[in-house]
Amino acid sequence: MRRDDLKELHYITHVANLASIARRGILCHKRVARIQHEDVSLAGVQDRRSGVRVPNGLLLHDYANLYITARNPMLSRRLHDGMGGELCVMAVSPDVLDLPDVVVTDRNAAAGLCRFRPAATGLDEVDAELVNCRYWPHDDPLEEERRRNAKFTEVLVPRKVDPEFLRRVYVGCAAAEAAALKAGAELPVTLNRYLFLQS
Repeated sequence: MRRDDLKELHYITHVANLASIARRGILCHKRVARIQHEDVSLAGVQDRRSGVRVPNGLLLHDYANLYITARNPMLSRRLHDGMGGELCVMAVSPDVLDLPDVVVTDRNAAAGLCRFRPAATGLDEVDAELVNCRYWPHDDPLEEERRRNAKFTEVLVPRKVDPEFLRRVYVGCAAAEAAALKAGAELPVTLNRYLFLQS
């Protein structure tokens, strides 16, 4: 993937967290655990992530994790769980890639065989076609797994993403749009049905 092709990064969260994120930024798992917030992560996944150390870096829970695209199995799972009216995706400037010690993965950072690369070279390892494919299910189970892994590609930012890097909020339905505006997003709120797997 070329840097010029990356228009934004994504962070999946609950609309109730928007005002806090607008003030504090996107915090790593360890820091956000100290404040009141609505957690949309999966407990089993976080248990796996808790013991992972990024090569030559911090523990995984010391990074704020962004996705190259939120149109991925994580968002799909939470939508399937009935959270569509509560979820939003924060668009983050790709300029975070220029911050010190940022890492790019080629799949979920807690998955086996995950590769971690410095941001300066990490995007070169990302298959843009796979990451941005419309759907990951496939008739061939091996190909489906390859696509699924690619959709989880992460950008790991040490400790936090400052508010200055936040660009807008995406929602998938009118209920989430109303909730985001009520929550005090302090950023433009945009209805994006494609991102929320509705087309």
